[in-house]
Amino acid sequence: PIPVAVLTAFFEQLAMLIEAGVYLDAALEILSEQTTHTGFAKVIFDVSESVQEGSQLHEALSVYPQLFDSVIVH
Repeated sequence: PIPVAVLTAFFEQLAMLIEAGVYLDAALEILSEQTTHTGFAKVIFDVSESVQEGSQLHEALSVYPQLFDSVIVH
């Protein structure tokens, strides 16, 4: 399981990068490379690839319902 603190840090960092003007796909790629939790890094990498292939963020996150519940996804 991914600790709540890791998920929280991910969304905080993602928000900061987007607010700074970094494109979503680039922000996800940066975060997948920076996270120290290897299992979560793979999830972020997969989400990043899905977004780069044209999926909306909520669609990419919904592939992992055990991590991103419906409140986060929608």
